Amino acid sequence: MTFTDGTIVHAADLNALLSPGRVFTTQATVQSGITTATWSDIILNGTPATDTKAACTGAANVTIGKVIGWWLVSGVVTWVGNATGTTRRARVALNGTPINGSFSTTGPLATRVSVATPTVLVQASVGTDAVTLQGYHDATTSIAPEVTNEVRCSLTAVYIGP
Repeated sequence: MTFTDGTIVHAADLNALLSPGRVFTTQATVQSGITTATWSDIILNGTPATDTKAACTGAANVTIGKVIGWWLVSGVVTWVGNATGTTRRARVALNGTPINGSFSTTGPLATRVSVATPTVLVQASVGTDAVTLQGYHDATTSIAPEVTNEVRCSLTAVYIGP
């Protein structure tokens, strides 16, 4: 957002610049097993530690479009222990479409394994734009993200400007 001499500045525009969006939310309850070899949205139903723009819905998506502009977004999927298969993956999607460069992968472990996405730059251009954290595995059976004490899936989004 750029202002020029003589421009009338509306309170909403000024407030958006002075009060940037920050979101950090987690998964609070165990999500039922995620089917093998399928990308699935991770349900982020925890009480947000930070949500300055009321972007969290209690479902999978975080509506960053409430503040139009550029956001830095990252997440982590923590899988329960299961040594079968060859991969555990995580990525971030915008409106259901994977964001290039957000993919990360690791191998399975008999104990829990966490997969963190790289931080990606995401542009919210309409009020309904939403990001989701997605997970994938190829275990021989459905497995779930882990939720125990401080170990859980999470998503972070930080507004950086128009």
